Amino acid sequence: RPPYGAYDDRVQAIAGGQKLSLVMWTGDSLDWERPGVSAIVSRVMAQARPGAVLLFHDAGGERSQTVAALRIVLERLRADGYSFGTLCRD
Repeated sequence: RPPYGAYDDRVQAIAGGQKLSLVMWTGDSLDWERPGVSAIVSRVMAQARPGAVLLFHDAGGERSQTVAALRIVLERLRADGYSFGTLCRD
């Protein structure tokens, strides 16, 4: 994904020239706001659906809420029958 989800024709052309695809998210946890574990879980569960790409952050500060929320989200989604895969393959 491009930083901040910002892209235009130039970014798409550069990515294409490198044989890369732009992949955007369909749901945002907004975990960077650090709203609390339950808020992150609620937001993500409301956006989860087959084929969804859910955005989480792993940098830019303290991420204990994200880690705790992910443990819950992954458990609930698995219990609901979801599976997980990678978007990129070499």
